[in-house]
Amino acid sequence: MRRTLAGVLFGLLFALSPAYPQTITASAQTTIVVNTTPVTGGSNGQCLTISSGTVGSGACGSGGGLTVGTSTITSGTTTRILYDNAGVLGEYTLTGTGTVAAMQTSPTLITPVLGVATATSVAIGGCTIGTDVLCTTGTTTLNGKTTVTGGSFGLSGNISAAAWTTAGIRYANVVATMTDTTSSGTVAAAYTDVFGGNAVAASNATTFTNYYGAYIKVPTAGTNVTLTKSWALGADSIAVNGAGSAAAPSLALNNFENSTGWYVTGAGKVALSVGGTLRYDYGVSTSAQHTFVSSVNFQNFIFVTSSVRFTTGAGQIQLQNDNTIISSPAAAKLQFGDADAAAPVAQITQVQNVVAGTSNTAGVNWTLKASAGTGTGAGGDMLFQVAAAGTTGTSQNAFATAFSVRNTGVIQNNIVFSAAGTPLPTCNGAAEGSRGAVSDALTPTFLTAYVSGGTTHASVYCDGTSWKTD
Repeated sequence: MRRTLAGVLFGLLFALSPAYPQTITASAQTTIVVNTTPVTGGSNGQCLTISSGTVGSGACGSGGGLTVGTSTITSGTTTRILYDNAGVLGEYTLTGTGTVAAMQTSPTLITPVLGVATATSVAIGGCTIGTDVLCTTGTTTLNGKTTVTGGSFGLSGNISAAAWTTAGIRYANVVATMTDTTSSGTVAAAYTDVFGGNAVAASNATTFTNYYGAYIKVPTAGTNVTLTKSWALGADSIAVNGAGSAAAPSLALNNFENSTGWYVTGAGKVALSVGGTLRYDYGVSTSAQHTFVSSVNFQNFIFVTSSVRFTTGAGQIQLQNDNTIISSPAAAKLQFGDADAAAPVAQITQVQNVVAGTSNTAGVNWTLKASAGTGTGAGGDMLFQVAAAGTTGTSQNAFATAFSVRNTGVIQNNIVFSAAGTPLPTCNGAAEGSRGAVSDALTPTFLTAYVSGGTTHASVYCDGTSWKTD
């Protein structure tokens, strides 16, 4: 048989009945031997046949069909695949094109292994997986809890979008309902979003002068934008919890402005950094809603249309430095300077001056007012008290009114000296110009030395050497 006989060999293999196990051999590329029967002839386009044990040739089946089991397949359909369905060979519709095929529209893959060779990538949603573990383009929706383990989570890249106003653009949390499916009764505390609380460690001994669990920076104006006011953080309300200290305040404020009210609870301190400004528009209410109940350190403080209350008698306002302090050591008492001490600091009380460098400008009056009465009720006097030296001891010396400005306008010496009672202090150069009143002058004469022993009341004057009656 000619060399073309090999072209019909495939048909022979499927035409042979399983009842005839035969051995087919080729000799000198022209003769095929089946068992002991040589096949030496044949026609092009025909198939080998076995009839009653005799090998011959004849026409092949219609269309050159393929028979598997009881199924004869004489043709096929593009984009379909042969499929064993319960022992019967059939076709199954594919999805996909080329060499990429799946047998279902939404196939279920059991533990698939997806991998790419080095320096190649896999396209997902128009983006690629290469050096990035996952990169997608467009909106990504994750249903269920997502946890990022062993790495940081960040947002990067510039964004251009239609006006977002209060909807947010960098991070926009969509308003949703949080349903607690297990709690009942009273719940002490609950959080929707939780940030911080992490332990900060270092491989070497490290000191962080200031460390923040979270820090939000103030936005800055970009191209074609004017920010009348810019805030690093805005909130409808805020509660600060925890026990702060001078080294670690519960709340540190810098450039803080408040227009709707502020409520601080707990034992924490509110510390305003140097250069910061705090505007506060509400004062103490009957419900103590705006009462600071702990230590408040005010620096560059602006208080608008209200007042400051201290809840203890020892409350203090410290101004400028450690020694300029206004305190209230007791009810209805205002003290300049810190609490009483073994070495008190001298205080100066003054009014605003004309600044140096301003030519020929007069100063202003300093008006001190005593309490006014109404109708026939007299006004109060202005009393000036001093504490004279006492006997040896540790008790605080008693205060006495040295003189007063009466409500009638008269200046009155409230200490009357006499040789037998309270003697006049020593008259010397340091006391020159001092004036006093005595009750026991003896025949006083104008500008002559004061002599006691009489009954005449007179005023006396220290000329730097001795007391003279005037």
